[in-house]
Amino acid sequence: MPIRILAEAALVAAACLAAPTVSALAGEWAGTVETRNGVPHVMNPADPAHPPATLELEELWRLGGNTDSDEEFFGVVNDVVVDDAGDVYILDSQLSEIKVYDSDGAYLRTIGREGEGPGEFRRPRAIFETAGGEIAVLQLMPGRIVLLTKEGDPAGEFELPELEGGGRRMLQAGDAAGDLAVVLAMDMRMGSGEATSNTVLAGYGPGGEEVVRYFAKEHTTKFANPTFDEREAGVIPWAAGSQGHVATAPVFGEYEIHVWGPDRSLSHVIHREFEHLRRTDREIERAKARFVIRGPTEIKKIVSDHHPDVGEMFLRPDGGLWVRTSRGTSDPEAGTLGTFDVFDPEGRFVRQVSLVGEGDTGEDGYLVIGDRMYVLRHLNSASRAMFGDGEEGAVEEDEELEPMEVVCYRLPAAGI
Repeated sequence: MPIRILAEAALVAAACLAAPTVSALAGEWAGTVETRNGVPHVMNPADPAHPPATLELEELWRLGGNTDSDEEFFGVVNDVVVDDAGDVYILDSQLSEIKVYDSDGAYLRTIGREGEGPGEFRRPRAIFETAGGEIAVLQLMPGRIVLLTKEGDPAGEFELPELEGGGRRMLQAGDAAGDLAVVLAMDMRMGSGEATSNTVLAGYGPGGEEVVRYFAKEHTTKFANPTFDEREAGVIPWAAGSQGHVATAPVFGEYEIHVWGPDRSLSHVIHREFEHLRRTDREIERAKARFVIRGPTEIKKIVSDHHPDVGEMFLRPDGGLWVRTSRGTSDPEAGTLGTFDVFDPEGRFVRQVSLVGEGDTGEDGYLVIGDRMYVLRHLNSASRAMFGDGEEGAVEEDEELEPMEVVCYRLPAAGI
């Protein structure tokens, strides 16, 4: 998937809708709870406990688009971080830099630059703020985490454990969960006539030591008949919360979400009855184009005939969760940024919420941070143009590319 969505803070908007009390749910929630190997599995029906809600978003500012200002020009914006002072750090993967703005969208400075020296990086994938207050920048390959001060001075690197048995590590995404750095990586090893990849999502302490492993899956590719199967080797959706919660959707094609608590143990597993949404032929081709894979021989790509049930996830500090599903993304109501399934901290499906604002659910990236939502306009087409490099189908002939914009909305404090 082209973007890993941040999920670090409370959705202040409609908090009374998103997290009803246990007593308020009594007699209304129609699900059940099963205990499997000591872990509660929350079995949700297709319908939530409460009626749907619609929230009108207030636009605060927008940057980029058709601008002549260098302070607002973006290549491919892949991530956003907001610090305690409210300053907004916008990562540009194509320009290999981070533009910093205040909470009103006024330009402050640019930090980081392309290169291999101290404080430099190439084609970064994500940023997050460490427990020590540095800005961590994840470089895909060779995988490394570069640290910068908020003023842009080099602050060393965040060292991950060495790979056992050698190989190389590619870093795909990262975020903070309490005092842990959560990193999604793909570890690659070459063997006789084959290559083995191990996708790992783990939390690391301040010294770089692995503290908890949330997910791991190994996949082997035979050189004689190389195949990439989205269902076996695709990137999993996940989210990290500011208080230490982490959520993953580890099973492709299933509405199954594992939620880890701040104590770093598996708190509960969420299930929901859900009808798969089939892909059209064009959507299947575009799904294949998103995976840019190169090798000495042609690689066969296999993708599912239906969209993944679970897409972006947004964690609240108390463990509540907002989930944008395939149907909330591909079949939204007119004028909305999509519809989200809302689960309370116990994993019960309590409501669906639609957010009204300007955006395209198929082309834009969404990030929720505090009481604000950032929409990365035209992200997917910009990413296809950047990473396609001639890959067939990466940018379609009839596709008109628009410059990227970052739009900041305030989520309404409904009912508070």
